[in-house]
Amino acid sequence: MQEESILLQFVDARISEIGRPEDVDIDSLMEEAVSLADELVPTQMKAVRERSASRVTWRRRTGHTVRRKIHRDRKEVIDAYDHLLATSEEIHSRAIDNMVRKWKRDNPSGPRKASTKSGIDDALTGSDLKMFVLLSLFGRACKTGSEVGHLAFGGFSDGATARLRTLYELVMIQCALAIAPYEVCERYQAYATIEYLADLKEQRRYKEARSLALDEVDTEIAEIEAGARKLFLQYGREIRRPFEWARPLFRSPIGRITFSDLDRHISGHGWRTMYLTANHLIHAGSFATVNGFDVSKRYLNSTRAALDDDGLLFVIQGSAALIELATEVFCRQFAWETGDPDECLSNKAVKEAARAVVAAADSEPHQV
Repeated sequence: MQEESILLQFVDARISEIGRPEDVDIDSLMEEAVSLADELVPTQMKAVRERSASRVTWRRRTGHTVRRKIHRDRKEVIDAYDHLLATSEEIHSRAIDNMVRKWKRDNPSGPRKASTKSGIDDALTGSDLKMFVLLSLFGRACKTGSEVGHLAFGGFSDGATARLRTLYELVMIQCALAIAPYEVCERYQAYATIEYLADLKEQRRYKEARSLALDEVDTEIAEIEAGARKLFLQYGREIRRPFEWARPLFRSPIGRITFSDLDRHISGHGWRTMYLTANHLIHAGSFATVNGFDVSKRYLNSTRAALDDDGLLFVIQGSAALIELATEVFCRQFAWETGDPDECLSNKAVKEAARAVVAAADSEPHQV
């Protein structure tokens, strides 16, 4: 016969002390019970702590085993992908040098400093602003590609796929801004102020709920709101909406703009399936949840690094294709903006590196 729950005994005792069940705060009661767990269930707590300590070792062993096998079986893919990332990074570095040379030529006083609030000096406009934005987006794409590889080659293909989705968004927005007139880049910059203001207001709500000091955040909110009002006068209050900055890109009337609208408008690469697949692993949707069970395994849900060759190849090939596109678009537009068109020819090295990734991924795993 099953023994009566110790927790229920504790709850019944507390309710008896209070006298009226309707006066009981069950959340507070549960919090109290948890704080007394070592007294209520000492044997259980000892077992949990001891087994958790041993799991640390086993988790590390599993991770080491998975990484070792991936690095053995897919060494060619890893080497090719690392070379692609390094080549894109070199393109990014050369672009910085070109931008500095242009700024020194056009502005003898030197490049402006970036603002800590909006991310870019508000005085930057036109070609200078466009270069800054494209350089930042391309740099983020390179770094996100590195994160994709780190997760995929570490046995976390789901996490890598989630970062692939972020990479897709970065590259598509980069493509949109690359072909857009300067006005769109200025609207994109303006929206940074709106995002920052929303963050500040959320911070204020958090502090207010915890009775924390509000003077500093209120002062900053007032300052940023003053800047936002100027933006509303210039662009209209609609600029508060996500992706409203892209309005001039659409010739036909359109309602509230979403990323899907922007994606469909500028993407002719047939990769939206990649984006939708990755969406499952960045959101808490039902598809990924109900398909997260593996009834062939005792643990049912994977909670550690794991071997998933199909998932690894999907995400690495997808990432390679996006990085190749990002570099091509960046090289072409940046070379035009800096007045050094020969630099766009450097993209050939990235194309070669991307093809090497695909070739390595299409080959059979290296077996020892």
